[in-house]
Amino acid sequence: MKAKVSYDSEADMGYIYLNANKNSSIKSTEELEVNPFISIDIDMKKTIEGIELAEDEAAGLRDLLYKGETYTKTDHPYLKTGHGFSLRISEKAVKSRYRNSGITFCFAEEEYTGFVGFDLDVPEE
Repeated sequence: MKAKVSYDSEADMGYIYLNANKNSSIKSTEELEVNPFISIDIDMKKTIEGIELAEDEAAGLRDLLYKGETYTKTDHPYLKTGHGFSLRISEKAVKSRYRNSGITFCFAEEEYTGFVGFDLDVPEE
C-alpha cells in the first residue's frame, strides 16, 4: 500500500491521497475540528480519502517534496503496524494526537499544530 503525496508551490498547499490506487468520488470536504489548516475529503461511504494541508501545515510536505518551482508528486510507502499503517512526513516527535474516522492525526506541538503524519486503522476482517 502506498500513499501519494503532492505539493503545489503556487498555492502553498499539500495533499495526501490515502487510497492512491482507488478511484473514488469525494462527497464532502470538512475542516479538521482542531486545526483549520487541515481539511479531509470524505467519500460516499463516509471514509476519509485524502488530507489537504494549507499554509504552515503544508511545510512538512513542502520540505519532503520540493524540488523547484513545479508541482511534484511521489509515492511513499506506509509503515505497516500491528493495526494498520502509519505515514510520517517529518521526523519531529509527536506531542499531540487527534482521532477522526479511523485516522489518528499526529502533531509536533501540543495544540494540534505542526502536522507530522498519521496512523491509519485497518479494520479486521
